[in-house]
Amino acid sequence: MTNETPSAGNTPGLPEYLQDMQDRASRLSGIMNAIAFLENEGRCEEGRVALVYLAEELAAQLNTALDSVNLPKGELS
Repeated sequence: MTNETPSAGNTPGLPEYLQDMQDRASRLSGIMNAIAFLENEGRCEEGRVALVYLAEELAAQLNTALDSVNLPKGELS
C-alpha cells in the first residue's frame, strides 16, 4: 500500500487497482476488529487510540482512491 501516485507508464490496470482497494479494505476491517476487541476487553487505551488514527488514515485513502477521478484511465466504459 502506498500513498504515491504511480509514475507514467507504471500505472496499474483496473483489476490491480481494485485488488489494492480490496486489500486496503481488508486491512481496515482487521483494524476495526482489533479496536472492538480492545474496547470490549477494556485494555490498552493508547493502542486503541493509535489504531483509530490508522483506521481514519486508511479510510481516507480508500475514499480518495475510489473517487471516480482517481480510477485508472481508459478502462471504464
